Amino acid sequence: MQPPESPTAAALVACWFFSGAMVAFLWALSGLIRHGRKAALSAWVVFACGVWLLAGFRVSLWPTPAGSWIALVPIPAIYSIGPVFYFWFRREVMPAPVRVWFHLLWPTLAVLGIVILHARASQHPLAENLQFALFVGTKLLPFLYILYAIYCMQWVLEAERRSRYRGLIWLCIALMAALVIGLIGVWPGMQAWTFVSAMLLTPLMFLSFLFGISNPHLIHSLQLDYQKTKYEKTRLGSVDVDERLERLHRLMAEDKPYLDEDYDLSQLASDLELNVHQVSEILNARLGSSFPEFVNRYRVQESLILLRNEPDRSVLSIALAVGFNSRSSFHRSFKKVMQTTPRDYRNSSIV
Repeated sequence: MQPPESPTAAALVACWFFSGAMVAFLWALSGLIRHGRKAALSAWVVFACGVWLLAGFRVSLWPTPAGSWIALVPIPAIYSIGPVFYFWFRREVMPAPVRVWFHLLWPTLAVLGIVILHARASQHPLAENLQFALFVGTKLLPFLYILYAIYCMQWVLEAERRSRYRGLIWLCIALMAALVIGLIGVWPGMQAWTFVSAMLLTPLMFLSFLFGISNPHLIHSLQLDYQKTKYEKTRLGSVDVDERLERLHRLMAEDKPYLDEDYDLSQLASDLELNVHQVSEILNARLGSSFPEFVNRYRVQESLILLRNEPDRSVLSIALAVGFNSRSSFHRSFKKVMQTTPRDYRNSSIV
């Protein structure tokens, strides 16, 4: 990035970058303070963006050769933005296994490239090409990771969801446009584009911050829509889910098949005229529970009646009567549902 020649303009540009960096650092810190380790990934992404902006601040006031240590030091942090964003995305929005080593390879290669540049310096015949590749990666990697996230979330573009996520869509487009402009500026003679790209990072940081504050439940909404879309498009395409849910609740209320400790997912699927995968998806997507959690909840509710109405009956006898195969499994499920033990519940109901 070529800083402005005028000292006044350079100072103004430096203030511009510095304000963006401070917003990033404070945003990352506030996330850690409020959410602790749970916010570590998102805080690192924001912090690394702040490091990137701080590099722009440094260039504006104290320009140095592109291959100097101070110019190259922020690069590994910038290379980590895409991978760490991907880890966060796969944990918070679209949960899936992640090959951590593969994604951490990029910042590792950035560190290796910097070491090679300064170990051999100008004697290395490929030093200029390596330096060029390092700076291309700072724009290309975040761009590719954001592009991948957008590709995975094509469902947000569907008509029924588009209006809900319009702000997110435009923010992603703006981020990708800024990175593309930066990529153009990496080529010789196009440095002005790099300056434009860098100048866009600060308003994008402000916009991202304000967007996050004004949409505190966005991630949860994305999670729910992703789960709903995932199951709708896999095995439930021709199934009337609402009708099956009505049948399911009626079955549980009237026939009480859960009282049989051997009642399993395949039997429930047969009762609902579905296969086990479809039933499992309905339970997960619409009711937010697995089959064992679902039937155990009904068993616990049934046990409440017996605990109140039959005070002399043993807890084990009640556990077996409602479908549990042991006192320990009953105790564990009861406490999970009721936040207390069967004995304490019985004592409080008697009082």
